[in-house]
Amino acid sequence: MNNAYQLSTNLDKTIFTFESHGPRGIITKVVEFRATLNPNIYNMALLDWNRADGSLSDMTRSGNRDIERVLISVYAAMLQFIEHHPEKWIYFTGTTQSRIRLYRIAILKILDLNNIPVEVLCELNKKWIPFEKSVNCTAFIVRKKIIL
Repeated sequence: MNNAYQLSTNLDKTIFTFESHGPRGIITKVVEFRATLNPNIYNMALLDWNRADGSLSDMTRSGNRDIERVLISVYAAMLQFIEHHPEKWIYFTGTTQSRIRLYRIAILKILDLNNIPVEVLCELNKKWIPFEKSVNCTAFIVRKKIIL
């Protein structure tokens, strides 16, 4: 995928790592796909790895000025996960309203909704509806597009 950071992954494609480069230095990012209580849905998290104590956090604002490249890298990880687990859905949301809005904008920009290999739904009032750019969703769910 153009401009994505180089990804490393485990064998079952559930953990991906890459390094963000910017004014704050090199920051290791982790994209984790974790099974939920529903065996067909995996939760996706974008995490920063703290080199000092080995902890992971989804609350960090790394400020490396490379958010577009980070999101392209997350999308590349999603595509690899989907290819390895084509029957699974990926669920994700933001930890804040601004991050949810950022993800909505990223879906519009990165996925190019007219030519994407994934189906995107968004949660609105506790119901899943097809993703639309003007809808303020609270969460997203993605899977490989089924072509009949």
